[in-house]
Amino acid sequence: MQIAKVKKSLNKKVSFVGLDIDLKSKKNLNKVLDKVRIFFPKEEILVRESSSRKGYHIKVMKEVTILENVLYRALLDDDNTRIKLSLLKLVMSNGSEKHFDLLFDEKNNKKAGEWKVW
Repeated sequence: MQIAKVKKSLNKKVSFVGLDIDLKSKKNLNKVLDKVRIFFPKEEILVRESSSRKGYHIKVMKEVTILENVLYRALLDDDNTRIKLSLLKLVMSNGSEKHFDLLFDEKNNKKAGEWKVW
């Protein structure tokens, strides 16, 4: 592992901040979305049902660095395991990981819902 390469990669830009919310309740979703709107008052926010049908995916359409992406995801209740796996992939690839913040369109032969603007 070359820590200098990983550290440098934290300044790379990604096109959105993605959140995987695992509790399927409108109350929980609205609570997270209210918090998202505090951090991103003017950005476009997209929401869909996850492929498992047990939760939601949220995308905030804002270009941020990988470091900012991780910080926002942690502050906005993204799945902790998902955050850890993103960081692990970044470290294992020496900072060259291309697919950093994944929200699967299909998983286990089940398709996620359609994106809707919130």
